[in-house]
Amino acid sequence: MKKNNIIIIGGGAAGTAAAHTLSQKGYTVTILEKNDRLGGRIHSITTDDAIFEVGAGFVSDFYTNTLKLIKSTGLEKYLQTRKSYSALVRNGTLHPLLSKSAIFGTSILSNRAKLQFARELFKITAIWNKIDPLHMWKMYPYDKQSISQAFIKKNEQELLEYFIQPALDGYFYWSAKNISEAMLMIIFKTLLTRQHTYILKCGLQRIPEKAAEGSHLLLAHEVTQVQKISKNEYEVTVKSNKSTKKLRAPI
Repeated sequence: MKKNNIIIIGGGAAGTAAAHTLSQKGYTVTILEKNDRLGGRIHSITTDDAIFEVGAGFVSDFYTNTLKLIKSTGLEKYLQTRKSYSALVRNGTLHPLLSKSAIFGTSILSNRAKLQFARELFKITAIWNKIDPLHMWKMYPYDKQSISQAFIKKNEQELLEYFIQPALDGYFYWSAKNISEAMLMIIFKTLLTRQHTYILKCGLQRIPEKAAEGSHLLLAHEVTQVQKISKNEYEVTVKSNKSTKKLRAPI
């Protein structure tokens, strides 16, 4: 017998993973997603029988929960080690990105910027054991400012503009204005320890789609209000195609 209905707002990676776990435990799950697809930042499109990732592009070794989800949904057979070659253009010259030569062996950065980068790496080694991608809460004492704020204060705009922000854009779709300096330390350590990255040959969007199987899925349904109507129940107001409906879920 299915247990009480649980409503999950948002059909991204977190929402569908939660739905997968709850469904396996016997709950009836309803997923409300305002877009017409699942995935959130994960978005795979197929054109001429080729799959392109226009959102998040890979999973990594330290995505342990994601890899467990991939295995539990039967998608492990589609995992493939990712080979990536990235480069930046500066002054009409192509420079490899995220390699030792990109920083210390080419002219993409001035000697001053290279020295600044070396200082950043030294700062990371000083707290190496506290930087743990699986336990990010350990970085709370260093989560004081955004990447942009940190580097502007240090007058390191060149390093930010020609290395850090392009890497964030190309690999994570993040802005240095919205990501903390603590997260940058985690990224640097991950790069230095040479973590493997993977793609799914069937497209990363299959992860949330597979995880949502077994749940009642309402796409193009935007939540406009969540209200506690009694001691034991919530009411969720949802808008879809100019119509409005109300759903209820126990606490």
